[in-house]
Amino acid sequence: MYGNVWLLYGKMYGNVWQLKEQGMKKKITVRISEDLANLIDTHSSQTGLSKTDILEKALRMFFENAGHKEKELELFQKENEQLKMAIQILSEKQKAVEKVEETFRELIQEKEKRIEELKERLQELQERRKKSFWQFWK
Repeated sequence: MYGNVWLLYGKMYGNVWQLKEQGMKKKITVRISEDLANLIDTHSSQTGLSKTDILEKALRMFFENAGHKEKELELFQKENEQLKMAIQILSEKQKAVEKVEETFRELIQEKEKRIEELKERLQELQERRKKSFWQFWK
């Protein structure tokens, strides 16, 4: 009805009067535990803040943190997706490396087999030479 009106808040903090926005507020009724009510009463008497101000601040902090938690959760989900992609890429690279290793093992086996064949062939040739040389002298 009256719009927003700025009023001097009842207590002076340091050398500064705190201004309070007097806006439209909705009255609600809630039930809380007795120990929590006692904490609110104690904090109110120690700081000079009204119970409404204490609860408003606490609720605002709760909902602001809830928003941060949702953002953190989104970030964690994005990081999780990126990690899954990295694992997939590394897995594919590992498979490629294993394939290359297998190809090299096969090549090495082929080369070793070929070396053995050549050694056998060389030995045969050396034996033929010896025989043919001695046969020549006989």
